[in-house]
Amino acid sequence: MSKTKKSNRPRRGKSNRRKRTILGMPPLLVIPLVLTGLVFSIYTAGAGYLTEKANSCILNHRLDDASGWLDKLASFPGQKIECALLRARVARKRGDYATMEEQLQHVRELTADMSSSEIQRNVERTKLEQVLMAAQTGDHDYAENFLEPYLISDDLGPYDKREVCESFIFGYIQFQLYDPALLLIDTWIKDFPNDARPYYLRASISRSRFQPREAEKSLHRALELNPQYYKAAYELASVMMELKDTKKALQYLNIAIKDEMLEVDCLIAQSHAYRALGDNEKARELLRQALAKEPGHYSGQNALGQLLVESQQWTEAIELLEPVCAVDKNNTDARYFLAQALRAEKRFEEASEHFEAVEEIKNKLSDANEIIQKIGSGSESIPKRLEVAKLFMDYGSEQESMIWLHSALQLDEDNVETLRLYEDFYTKKYETDGDLSFKEQADNFRRRRLQGTQ
Repeated sequence: MSKTKKSNRPRRGKSNRRKRTILGMPPLLVIPLVLTGLVFSIYTAGAGYLTEKANSCILNHRLDDASGWLDKLASFPGQKIECALLRARVARKRGDYATMEEQLQHVRELTADMSSSEIQRNVERTKLEQVLMAAQTGDHDYAENFLEPYLISDDLGPYDKREVCESFIFGYIQFQLYDPALLLIDTWIKDFPNDARPYYLRASISRSRFQPREAEKSLHRALELNPQYYKAAYELASVMMELKDTKKALQYLNIAIKDEMLEVDCLIAQSHAYRALGDNEKARELLRQALAKEPGHYSGQNALGQLLVESQQWTEAIELLEPVCAVDKNNTDARYFLAQALRAEKRFEEASEHFEAVEEIKNKLSDANEIIQKIGSGSESIPKRLEVAKLFMDYGSEQESMIWLHSALQLDEDNVETLRLYEDFYTKKYETDGDLSFKEQADNFRRRRLQGTQ
């Protein structure tokens, strides 16, 4: 008989060999550790994703969306400080400085029991928001001490550095300091070449300088970088209307209207375009759609009211234009069309009141233009500049008034009368709108005025 070959297979039953281990640990211990690590990774990725989405929305001024992402982030343990800091940033960008300070105080309370290094880190982060508030409200004397250190700091993340640029740019634009604003925009583009936002801001400066072609180029570039930058598409449509290219304007409005937050404004802008093309029926249809979505919309009521006067639909035109004129007594177009409708309805006394007001406003603005023709360029021109600013404030547009106020301030930042006019302007805005950012501005100019009288 031949010998049976021994099998190499291990015998069944007990074995004296050690069982296999992972990292030197028994499998039953390793599995919970792996699962814990996996859960932690998912948690970290989830919190990081929500933070990224919130930061992106804040940067692009989608503040309601940002708040939604922060509400989700708040459900993650250990994210209270980050949530409070980003909520402070949202409040700052809304101009709600009281809420901003509440959130920053919450950060201070949350870090009170942490290590000294963690406390210091969060002190710097809360200070950042306070500096950016000063920057965007035009307190340049204070804020500019931090500008360069922030731009070169290794401690600030990419979103923080963008916020630094934007806040200072807003503050500069507010005071028509376009050159430093453009330098910061160039810095932003150099550091973040794929960002669309700085091109949008550059376009706003170009429009303020009456350079529509330059604005068109910047907005085109913004849309190339971000085809879903619907606000840029809306602004580009406005530029195209300014350049009398109505068909192109409609093309960009068809892009912008995809953003539901811009839908009503786009419908109104489309109505203006169709009116320019001579299609008043289509214009009326679009305006009725806009007002159905947002009843009482100022621009929509104004535009539809004027169209209805042209088609002799007097009663409805009066219903639309009276609230418009109550809100803005210096809107000469609206008052003139309302006067026509009132006269057609034999309400002669009311019509006469509006016709006379329109004539007075035109005369006062004519006086302002005469003064402008004779204004010099030195500090001796400040009283005349302030006179023009007052005339525009009482009879013209806020924008024109602020342009002349800014020009006076640039010639002498400590002129008490200029600071007083700024204080009065923002105090009235706060009393009318209740927006806390206006109160902050009024307080800022009051402090500066009082310092100048000491």
